[in-house]
Amino acid sequence: MKDQEVDFLKHNESAWNSQALARHEWSRAVSSELIQEAREGKWDVHLTPQPLNKDWLGDVKGKRILCLASAGGQQAPVLAAAGASVVVFDISENS
Repeated sequence: MKDQEVDFLKHNESAWNSQALARHEWSRAVSSELIQEAREGKWDVHLTPQPLNKDWLGDVKGKRILCLASAGGQQAPVLAAAGASVVVFDISENS
């Protein structure tokens, strides 16, 4: 079995690097318009095609939020613009 083992971390990193380089939907940066709307209190973040229920986070102003496996980093800039302190960690350096 050892001969067939897959390095899942490397495989995952490579897959997300490919997604980022191809600029697939989950790897694209958010627009400056979305950032401006978030600064004005009108924001949504997506973990799936549907927006996250805002009741899950409540008012994000002043909250410390950790974004894990953050793909293109779409959520972090929106949450930061809405007033949160955000740290991002992702396996891909390209996304």
